Amino acid sequence: MVIYKKNWKSFLYIVLLLLVGIFIVNKLHIDGFNSTELKLTSEWSPLPHKVAIIFSGRIKGYHVPSVENNLRNILERYKPIAFCSLNKKNKTEYVKKFCELMDITDDRLNLEVVPNILGFLDNPNNPNINISGDYKRNWGDIEVNKRFENMSSFFYHNKKVMTLVQKYQSIHSIEFDVVLFYRADIDSPELIVINNEIKNNIIYIPDCGDHGGLCNLLFYGNFSTMKTVCNLIDNIEYMTLKKGVQFHAETLLKVHIEQYGILVKRFPYNFSLNGARHEPNLEADAI
Repeated sequence: MVIYKKNWKSFLYIVLLLLVGIFIVNKLHIDGFNSTELKLTSEWSPLPHKVAIIFSGRIKGYHVPSVENNLRNILERYKPIAFCSLNKKNKTEYVKKFCELMDITDDRLNLEVVPNILGFLDNPNNPNINISGDYKRNWGDIEVNKRFENMSSFFYHNKKVMTLVQKYQSIHSIEFDVVLFYRADIDSPELIVINNEIKNNIIYIPDCGDHGGLCNLLFYGNFSTMKTVCNLIDNIEYMTLKKGVQFHAETLLKVHIEQYGILVKRFPYNFSLNGARHEPNLEADAI
């Protein structure tokens, strides 16, 4: 009878172990360890603890269902605190809806039309300014002017949004492990994988979209590195007038990073910019 009790206890112990094993396998499958998930995201890594996601300049296109779904997936996976600095005067309905989507409170939002910070570009025939022949020939054309305005807005608001991040960190006595710059109109069939071991003085950039420089559509790093990268606006005049660097967004980013000795680590990410950013949209285009 004693032997029977011992065997019964052993049987219960084995059953318990099997149940625990089944639970762990199911948990791993749900959390993304299965082969399909690994194939989609290229690699798996533990989640960083504190993530900030920043948007700058413009957010047109986020309303497209596939783009919005992509943003929701990032929110669900990384639980980031979002910050936004836009080239607008007012908190329009389009901006309000974006803030609701990304849970952006007013203390993490800056609305400001870019001042004329690139006045040195007013004369395209200045021999010290290196801009493409097409730009010079078509100077004054609406599309050319719009492109330069967009670049100015991108550089200016990158610095502004990092100021919001810095202020938030100071008030809440924290420092983000990762700051992710991400275009609000990015369309992707996969979830971006953020490296869990972020090293100082390294910027993580997708291995595509360089256009002769470095991809400026999304990148991430720790706060210190991202602050340096996003202060590019303070270095533009020196790079273009003193060093003869072509006024071209991806090229300026590459040279700026090199000047500060920041290393670049590439990662695979399949994405595109949704075409809605070019379509007329009264709500999105309202200033």
